[in-house]
Amino acid sequence: MQSVSFTDRLLSDLQTLSRIPNQRIYAVMDGARFNDLPDLLEEHGLSFRSLYLKDTDQDHILTGAFLIDPYHLAPEEKEFDLSVFDDLDDDDLSQENLLRRAARYQAIVDEAFARGDETGGGLIPPEPKPRPVSDPLPQLEKVVSLVGDMSAVVFWIGDRTLTEEALWKHLRTINRVSIPQAYASPEMSAEELEKAENYETVLFRHADGNVLAPLMPEMDAAQFARLFGPASILLFPAPDHPSWSGSIIRKAMKPEGAVADAGLLQFDTEQLAIVSQDTVRALNEKIFAYLEEHHPHSSEGETISLEWVKSMRPLIKTHYDFHSDQHLLDLCTLLWCHGRNVTHEVLFQRIINRQSASREDKCRQLLTAYPINREMS
Repeated sequence: MQSVSFTDRLLSDLQTLSRIPNQRIYAVMDGARFNDLPDLLEEHGLSFRSLYLKDTDQDHILTGAFLIDPYHLAPEEKEFDLSVFDDLDDDDLSQENLLRRAARYQAIVDEAFARGDETGGGLIPPEPKPRPVSDPLPQLEKVVSLVGDMSAVVFWIGDRTLTEEALWKHLRTINRVSIPQAYASPEMSAEELEKAENYETVLFRHADGNVLAPLMPEMDAAQFARLFGPASILLFPAPDHPSWSGSIIRKAMKPEGAVADAGLLQFDTEQLAIVSQDTVRALNEKIFAYLEEHHPHSSEGETISLEWVKSMRPLIKTHYDFHSDQHLLDLCTLLWCHGRNVTHEVLFQRIINRQSASREDKCRQLLTAYPINREMS
């Protein structure tokens, strides 16, 4: 039931904001939470563009953030006007017929260009452009529907000076942030973490509400100004980090008069330490809630407890090098249902120690070798 009320509340907030005169609202979605977000956005007729340049690695583009412009619809693709070739046989693939088609095509295009027709007589359709619309709400509703109960969207809100182009340029400047080297290098020890003073540049998943929610309370005015840029309000769902009142929907406002520091948005060790503690606590509670609902009893008859999760999750992260929330949940579930002794089995060790396999492959192979079902608990 929570996801329904969470979606309704988000839609209600967007409806209210969209009625304010001269208010502008844009959505930024996290591609990492979808199999192929661009394809999905095209399917729903939404106007969008990646926050990465076209020559960026395709995997980075697909898993990166996308800016959705609700004041435009996706451009309509125009087809070639091929009626000028009606007298030529489409099934005739002889060289003579293909040359005739090419010559006619070239003649039509040259004649059209000569009289100033950039479409080449309809054979070269113009670059499709997004179609403007007066009401952004239907497009915003589509975004909320696509996101569902995930934290995969942040709405950026400002006055009428907040254009799509201005926001796109700003967002590209916060795709990366500067953090202490220790946090960019997980293999560092606790002692190295404390002493680290050098900073590294890392990717910043600013389109994920669960990333922003624990971080923003620790930010100062200058960091807020640097994050917000030309926007004045951020609205986003953060299911893993509800507010003190229990609300999953977060609304943050840019402090008046705040001035941004020059350069990259930067976070210090103390800020990240607090955020890290909050994130770990939320993840432990999430894993515990899942096991309590689906696998309340272990293979040895024990009842799941938050203390078990707190003790096991760090071991999995340290000993087996799994870091993502999903991998930690999967491995905790596997060890709870099959027993910790399974880690000593030859098959388990063989999978874990495969040098050429990715973490995703290892996790998938372990779950195949040690299947989990409801009956086990």
